[in-house]
Amino acid sequence: MDIRTTGGPATAEEMAAVDGLLGQPEPADHRVVHGGHTTRSHRHLLLPVLHAIQDRAGWVSRGALEYACRRLSIPPAEAYGVVSFYARFALQPRAALALHVCDDIACMVAGATPVDGAIRVPCLGLCDRAPAALVERAGADYEARQLAPFDPTGDWLNETPTHQQPQRPQSKLLRRIGLVDPDSIDSYRQNGGFAALERARSMGPQAVIREVTEARLLGRGGAAFPTGRKWQSVADAPVRPHYLVCNADESEPGTFKDRVLMENDPFALVEGMAIAAFATGCDKAFVYVRAEYPLARQRLENAIAQAREHGLLDFEIEVRRGAGAYICGEETALFNSIEGKRGEPRNKPPFPVQVGLFGKPTLPNNVETLVNVLDIVLEGGGAFASTGTKESTGTRLFCVSGQVLHPGLFEVPMGTPLRELIELAGGLRPGRTMAAVLLGGAELRGHSRHRGDARVGRRHRLRRHR
Repeated sequence: MDIRTTGGPATAEEMAAVDGLLGQPEPADHRVVHGGHTTRSHRHLLLPVLHAIQDRAGWVSRGALEYACRRLSIPPAEAYGVVSFYARFALQPRAALALHVCDDIACMVAGATPVDGAIRVPCLGLCDRAPAALVERAGADYEARQLAPFDPTGDWLNETPTHQQPQRPQSKLLRRIGLVDPDSIDSYRQNGGFAALERARSMGPQAVIREVTEARLLGRGGAAFPTGRKWQSVADAPVRPHYLVCNADESEPGTFKDRVLMENDPFALVEGMAIAAFATGCDKAFVYVRAEYPLARQRLENAIAQAREHGLLDFEIEVRRGAGAYICGEETALFNSIEGKRGEPRNKPPFPVQVGLFGKPTLPNNVETLVNVLDIVLEGGGAFASTGTKESTGTRLFCVSGQVLHPGLFEVPMGTPLRELIELAGGLRPGRTMAAVLLGGAELRGHSRHRGDARVGRRHRLRRHR
């Protein structure tokens, strides 16, 4: 039974948004019944369609949702369960101009204050430039801009944000930032770009996997699973097709490393994905990027398009926009989101390398993991393993924000003492003494003389710094 919603028909503008993504509907022919696999195969387009509606109209009306359901052959009641799950989508009318102001811990420590008429949201991943905001202008020419540091008393509507990350030549993963133009494939190639992909193709898939295994690279997304073992499992899976999913849905407060890489070195991620797909036999890839990262999404789409134009990609990469669900950082919840469902985790086993996206063998890796692969291919797994510790090889990106002089992203070998990392960030700000450090997607906290200035972070374990 098809349970219908109420709220009137879709407007011409809403229908145009849906049709602009799906194409014009075919003339109705009531003599033909559509169903089965062909109908179900469109389900994964639900979130892109919902984004298209909200980008155009500023919210998702019942009429627009029902029209989208007819185009995608999804029961409205089921689609409503999806659209109401994600914080990104508004189900009530709102102004075309929407200001989202972060009220999470890094921004609160930086002095963020409530703004009349603004939408209070969790971490926007701009903690190094806190306080942060995101402004969206709905319409045919939809626009989204990050604002950080955000000054509610300034002319924020016309503010031109700055995004450049300082160059750190001594780094490996960050060495191209500030040196390479993130919008130019020629600039990237002039600085060694795509040399790793060329070498990987000359080595062959199994040789690439052997180097990644020898490097003892652990996943940089949190679970620390051996990357080589995961790649080998997908490569050996007999079921086809194979999918590659890049998890770029970092939404833990105080975490912004993947954003910095995507915004400033997007071609490196595209190259890393191309190597991973080649080694494991993946036929298609998805990059799942937070909705709060408009610049990262734009630059990735541009990098993919340029790489394809230059004949460097022999498989498809699609950028998918998240919709404001913290849980989608978990890989199986992310799969469900791509498939057009609520972002709810699945039971394991079966594991993604066997039954993942669309029920097929899937290789899930995060941004930092994939960018590490370039140096492993060029320099060898042994060279990579010579840095760091025996259990945790290589360098690692650490986000430091809060009460330090120079908040930012720092790359250090695994095993580096916490005190040294704090010193790299310039130490504590004047007038501050160490109170606590929140680890795992958080920032430094410090007491001040001002009453009520020290707050306790959510979802984090508090540890005393000694």
